[in-house]
Amino acid sequence: MCCHRGRPFPLRLRFHRSRKQVGGRYPQRHQGRENRAKQNHQTLRSPHPDLDHLSIKCFAKINLFLKVLGERPDGYHEVCTLLQTIDLHDELTLSKRPRGITVKSSSEAIPLGEENLAYRAVKLLERECQTPLGVELSIDKRIPVSAGLGGGSSDAAGTLLGMNELYSLGLSKKRLQQMSSQLGSDVPFFFSGGQALATGRGEKIREISLPRNYFLVLVSPSFGVSSEWAYEKAKKDLTTAVEFDLILEWNAVDRIEEIIPFLENDLEAGVISEFGEIGRLKGVLSRKGALLAQMSGSGSAVYGIFDREALAEEVASSMSGEVREIFVTRPVLLH
Repeated sequence: MCCHRGRPFPLRLRFHRSRKQVGGRYPQRHQGRENRAKQNHQTLRSPHPDLDHLSIKCFAKINLFLKVLGERPDGYHEVCTLLQTIDLHDELTLSKRPRGITVKSSSEAIPLGEENLAYRAVKLLERECQTPLGVELSIDKRIPVSAGLGGGSSDAAGTLLGMNELYSLGLSKKRLQQMSSQLGSDVPFFFSGGQALATGRGEKIREISLPRNYFLVLVSPSFGVSSEWAYEKAKKDLTTAVEFDLILEWNAVDRIEEIIPFLENDLEAGVISEFGEIGRLKGVLSRKGALLAQMSGSGSAVYGIFDREALAEEVASSMSGEVREIFVTRPVLLH
């Protein structure tokens, strides 16, 4: 059982010429309300041709809004979802190697071979550039796995960006984003500024500006939920139209309280019918003062939105003995 406090860290590339691997954990703590995370990956051709390895912070996301509009002929589901990055992150270190791809992780919960999205990201670049790219990927895993927080997708996006720097591949950010949809529906979002409306199967990204005047208590139960299973549990007759114009009007909203009545997750009911603990956690967060308590993505993580950091800290402390992991975090931008 543990309680973590988040801190807005830049998702940035840190360059190293030494072959000594970067290791260790960094404390995640708030440094004040005015801090903003910034992502420094605009220049994609490396200015350091002798670069040996680099580190990237790969941020988690939450779904503030998720509508499932029906099944597609390709087997995916048509969705409309509002995505927001938060200051919880994995630490990804990429180190050049003469040949081959090796994945190491602090977590035993993720695959280390071809099933790993970061591994597949390197293979995708090898096919695109028609050249072998030897690398060791070391993932310090902090984002809970199979929790609806996009940790694997964020790591894959970070791998594409990092390999592009490490090997001076010269691919544009736009090209990397386009390629990334081959890895998963969530991956293209992590090339955005951290706030976006995603449609299609989730790969069509339209950036949007949303309020960030809130804190989150993010709860991770002791079990994960398969995304494929969660979508199968969704009602087959979900054909509700989405008022896109209304959502885009949220660009003009100053406070999260103004859009909370419209926030919902179509996957939630089906998942809760099998995993009652998610419903219980939602209830606990609501009773403790959350403005909104909701499952993120396909679950299993649940978040509560709070207007005061002190209250969020108090709630997290009171719940720390009930769940596997709990975090106090907040929304951040990626540029």
